[in-house]
Amino acid sequence: MEYKGRYMIPRPQGNETCVTHNGQMIPVTDGRYLASVAYYQGGTTVVDFTDPANPREIAYTDAANSDTWSAYWYNGFVFANGGLHRDGRENPGFEVYRVTDEDGRPLRTRNWHHLNPQTQEGFQETGR
Repeated sequence: MEYKGRYMIPRPQGNETCVTHNGQMIPVTDGRYLASVAYYQGGTTVVDFTDPANPREIAYTDAANSDTWSAYWYNGFVFANGGLHRDGRENPGFEVYRVTDEDGRPLRTRNWHHLNPQTQEGFQETGR
């Protein structure tokens, strides 16, 4: 295995827990490599790592009291969920986001036939 690069969210988080957790590749059709990733108290991010030596964040949300466990892309949306209850703070629970390009258009992607992110099945595209 050959090391190619690393990524960490660019926002300061103080003493919050903000390590990479459950995420998923986004099947864009333009040749880029994008991933939606959960960062616990650092929120949810979408990273472009087409150039793995220089990955860059292209979208994020870091809502108050977030403690994001997973951030999975499914057919046009990122589904993020929390569920942890740290320091007596209320958790917002389940959140849904649409990721757009720089012009506000939805990302051009292939759609999944179904999704079970914990199983990591092969890609099965839906009909066009």
